Amino acid sequence: MGQCQKQRLVDILLHVMLSESELSRFSGHQVGYLASFLARQLARPDNTVLVSRDVFIRVLAILTRDPEGGTGGQREERQQAVLDIIQADSEAGWTHFDLSDLEEKCLAAGFYRVLEKLYEKSGRQDEIIDCYLLDPQRKTRVFSWLARSRVSKQTLLGKMSALIEIDVIKFTDVILKYSDESSLLCDVLEALTDDKKTIYNILHHVIVLSHPLVSHDMHSRHLQLMCEFEPDQVLGHLSSADTHDTYDVSEALQLCSGYGLLEAKVYLLEREGKVSEAFQLLMSSLKPKLQFIDSDNIEALNQNVTRVIELCQRASAKVSSREREDMWCSLLQASVMPLSQLRDADLQASWRLTLRTVVSSMLGNVDNARVVSIIVSEPGYTKSGNYCEVKEVIGDILDWTQPGTRRDSRPPTRPLRERRNTS
Repeated sequence: MGQCQKQRLVDILLHVMLSESELSRFSGHQVGYLASFLARQLARPDNTVLVSRDVFIRVLAILTRDPEGGTGGQREERQQAVLDIIQADSEAGWTHFDLSDLEEKCLAAGFYRVLEKLYEKSGRQDEIIDCYLLDPQRKTRVFSWLARSRVSKQTLLGKMSALIEIDVIKFTDVILKYSDESSLLCDVLEALTDDKKTIYNILHHVIVLSHPLVSHDMHSRHLQLMCEFEPDQVLGHLSSADTHDTYDVSEALQLCSGYGLLEAKVYLLEREGKVSEAFQLLMSSLKPKLQFIDSDNIEALNQNVTRVIELCQRASAKVSSREREDMWCSLLQASVMPLSQLRDADLQASWRLTLRTVVSSMLGNVDNARVVSIIVSEPGYTKSGNYCEVKEVIGDILDWTQPGTRRDSRPPTRPLRERRNTS
């Protein structure tokens, strides 16, 4: 009698909520509660309630119609109600619906989680990817699904643009997973011919991972794109010991010349043993800048001079004594010349400190007489009572030539103010 009474109450509930005359009274959101209730009853191991297939078809129509334009949360509740019915009794849950009708209505309603289950059941693996890409709430989870699933190569290429738009790095990881058994990485790069920025992002990630699929052509393409999109990173990339075998120096030189990457080109010339060419390149860049020294660029010029000094120090042991002296003296002459043109006292004082750094760095590599000759021939030192500066430079030389001083080490340099106080 209890079971009969339960069935009678369920029949009354269905009649009240699903009657055509009562449709306007109950929303899809409310019918979703009805569907969940029915699913729980069907899932009970001792269930004796009978619900006809027509009832579930009518429930599905209401849940997917959404006449009130419910919110995203209500849509998820209605979708969950459909899932509850399907999953109430494993295989039996699907029998409550016509699968073609279920797919059509769920597509229209955006019930992508239901569609995912339907595609899994029917073995339509490649179609599941759209259940993530078309679902705003699950779009970013597509890569987690791809990591544990497998779709065809054609499907990945077909959905490539949408996947790249979401996350190009995660897309690259998926491509590498699939490329273990195919040439998918090459196919992707070929398909992206006109999208150079994306190609660079993919190649950069693959190269950072040191993936075995990376070819010489990919390394060359990566370097070319780095020159275009991240020129500040080129020198670090070229000078890294891990990348020395991944590029051709001559090819890299040509690229750096084409993109005007001075420091990278200097590094490559020095690596090829063309120290004099590297020095001339740095000096040809430095000399025009020395004609216009002001408070805005003096710090940058100091850094440029320091780079030339460091190159000369590295080259001193690799070139002949004549070449070594010519390089250092050329730097000193270029650095001394602007001094007489500076009218601002603070700029003069600051630039003299730079000259002192050049002089102290070259001592031991150049004949002292040549250093003094260049200094005293500069009007910026010999005019306006600046002989104290000359004395300090000569003092540096005398300190350097004292017995016991190592000629192959860099002499200590005291601040200008300290030297003035001691003198």
